[in-house]
Amino acid sequence: MCNLSQGIRDEARAEGLAKGKAEGRAEGVMSLMSNMNISMEKTMNYLNITEDIQLSIMKYIEDKK
Repeated sequence: MCNLSQGIRDEARAEGLAKGKAEGRAEGVMSLMSNMNISMEKTMNYLNITEDIQLSIMKYIEDKK
């Protein structure tokens, strides 16, 4: 395999893994919110989720509605 196609493949794999992790975090946040009846903000603070990741989780949850 040439270096260019390997690089593209590696980049796509990294993007897929990052997307999967973000979706998993968002699903966990939604589950905790539902089970514990607490706000999204409190849930993410309890889980020590950084602000930049909080924004992507909020977007994911809004898009899912």
